[in-house]
Amino acid sequence: MTNLRSKAVSYALAFAVCSLTSSSQTPETNELAGVPDLVLQIVPEKRSYRLNERGFARVEMRNQSKKTLCFSRPSQECRDSWPGSVLVTANPVFATENEMFICARCGGGTYPLEKLIAEIKTRWIWLAPNETYIMPAAPILADLRVMGRWELRAAYSPPEGSFNVAAVTKYLAKAAEAAGCSIPTGTFNAKPVFMEVLAAAPPDNPRPKPAP
Repeated sequence: MTNLRSKAVSYALAFAVCSLTSSSQTPETNELAGVPDLVLQIVPEKRSYRLNERGFARVEMRNQSKKTLCFSRPSQECRDSWPGSVLVTANPVFATENEMFICARCGGGTYPLEKLIAEIKTRWIWLAPNETYIMPAAPILADLRVMGRWELRAAYSPPEGSFNVAAVTKYLAKAAEAAGCSIPTGTFNAKPVFMEVLAAAPPDNPRPKPAP
């Protein structure tokens, strides 16, 4: 097995340099249940992939709170300050770290307040207590180039401001309250799941062996 040199995750700033602060936050918990408002579950399309095959997974988001939650449809390709993001990453268990490339974007948000309220009512995802939202399958953000056991992780970052985070958070909460729901805040992480990466498949039409 080839050890992969440990490298930091690279970020491509697609629109502008932005200050993404969600990774340093901790999830707000439901005061009654003592658990995060949203519980994430990773559902890989397959439990085993071939070397260098493209992997896909879905993320299920269940509302464990006692309130109706609402959030914009998250990006599944980039860390996006607005509308937020749900990303599935993977690392080989028996290697140091897999090199990943995750882009980052700074969404502009929706203004003024009346327009955001209307958008929340008509276009956002609403989850009543105990309801589950199943995201469409999306690529796993990793190159499966090492055979063996891999660990999948997923995290949800709700919409937030690229700058002046406190003011934007307050603005979002005010709009959601006016629409009749609550926005989950903080960062939510799924319980890791595991899959296997197998040797590459043999060619469909192997060359015949030469006659002796």
